[in-house]
Amino acid sequence: MVVVPHRVHHDGRGDQRLLGLLVPAETAILLASAIAGRGGLNVLPLVCHLVVAAVSAASGPRGLTQRPNTVSPLDRSRVVALRGARDAQEAEADHANRAGHADHATARVTQITTHGRETNMTALSPHLRQATPVTAVRGEGVHLYGEDGRRYLDFTAGIGVTSTGHCHPKVVAAAQEQVGTLIHGQYTTVMHQPLRQLVEKLGEVLPAGLDSLFFTNSGSEAVEAALRLARQATGRPNVIVCHGGFHGRTVAAASMTTSGTRFRSGFSPLMSGVVVTPFPSAYRYGWDEDAATRFALQELDYTLQTISSPADTAAVIVEPVLGEGGYVPATRAFLQGLRERADRHGFLLILDEVQTGVGRTGRFWGHDHFGVTPDILVTAKGLASGFPLSGIAASEELMAKAWPGSQGGTYGANAVACAAACATLDVVRDEKLVENAEAMGKRLRHGLEAVADRTPGIGDVRGLGLMLATEFVTEDGSPDPETAARVQRAAVDEGLLLLLCGAWNQVVRMIPALVIDETAVDEGLQAWATAVEAGTSGASAR
Repeated sequence: MVVVPHRVHHDGRGDQRLLGLLVPAETAILLASAIAGRGGLNVLPLVCHLVVAAVSAASGPRGLTQRPNTVSPLDRSRVVALRGARDAQEAEADHANRAGHADHATARVTQITTHGRETNMTALSPHLRQATPVTAVRGEGVHLYGEDGRRYLDFTAGIGVTSTGHCHPKVVAAAQEQVGTLIHGQYTTVMHQPLRQLVEKLGEVLPAGLDSLFFTNSGSEAVEAALRLARQATGRPNVIVCHGGFHGRTVAAASMTTSGTRFRSGFSPLMSGVVVTPFPSAYRYGWDEDAATRFALQELDYTLQTISSPADTAAVIVEPVLGEGGYVPATRAFLQGLRERADRHGFLLILDEVQTGVGRTGRFWGHDHFGVTPDILVTAKGLASGFPLSGIAASEELMAKAWPGSQGGTYGANAVACAAACATLDVVRDEKLVENAEAMGKRLRHGLEAVADRTPGIGDVRGLGLMLATEFVTEDGSPDPETAARVQRAAVDEGLLLLLCGAWNQVVRMIPALVIDETAVDEGLQAWATAVEAGTSGASAR
């Protein structure tokens, strides 16, 4: 047996002792080989050390043993080369993960610096999981390129973020120019030109009357800003949310999220004042849309009568299409019913357009399908083609009711993000990407429905524009997350990147960039058909 250097122990008297890990001699030889292969001449001392130790085990006064021994500066310098072992472990983990399409894993080892201080090779949280085994090194349009040299058709768009595609030349140019001029002009300290320009450009696409804007970084922050404004403007404490909605992971946003317990569990107590009402999810209820809409509005009235009095209700917040909840579109009658009740009772209608905005659904805003106008609109994701930027829009009269000091932030409306957003809006307009999303969405949906028609395990195809989803079910109609996961993994094998959603992760969603063309749609559909066949054949074999 051999002890491999692991960490330095400081005994408080200035002495340093090397602690080791006991491994078989064969393992030490393999470790030496791995280090030599990755580290070159720089690790030769440690390679020799391990080989000698493996042969002589723990003999001699300088040999490594299970008990701590005083370490010379030379020994400590040798141990630095242990970082080479990390590379070998990472390669092994990557190979295993690619074989099973498991989550990425990053190995960790402990190194000892030449000064004798212990430091850790850091790693990502094990709960920050990747949906695919791909390590992207480059993106262009609707494609990502992996470090394996393979090209992938990206139907995730960074969860609906890269609206103009990966690295659109005009967005890249705008960002590069801004980086060379002003990176951070903190917007509660100074004004900067990209922010002024963005406000003007958004004025061209926002609903009439929503003429005042506040910007921050993420969708969650924007949702919380909308909630804060609603409570301060109305003086009322409660907010009504729709069952299945996703609004973010920060405490208030997660408190309003009901698309899955994974987003809101384990850090109670959550924010108070949140009341849940049904969303017209016709497929889940097994009804037609009219019946689901009547039920949802009747239950909202019952909620206002029994749980949250209108006098206590600041707002109702809803996504025009449920996102994480399964890509379920609202109905025209439902959103108009919310608008009517908000006007009648004096509370506000907040539309969370984080995922549905900026052309995603084949209209510039998702609510444009339903003939309603919100009091507060929340936007993010596709607004800046990948740069972190979000915001809320309201009337000047309503925004003025926010309390002093309630709106701000260090990085909100970052100059580079604003420049990218201005370029994004120009591209969306000039390249007619809203119209393209509608046309390509119809083509994509037609192909998805054709696959569903010949696949018993597909229960529903739904969505708007380029925000489409396929729900997998078992023979008795229950959610089938296992098959959905198999299909999603099989799609990676076909070069197609997809994501899951739904309460059980039983829904596979497609959200390609708005620049997608017919060739890419057809290529994606071909890969999807092959993946569905592979994934559902596994289900039938169970």
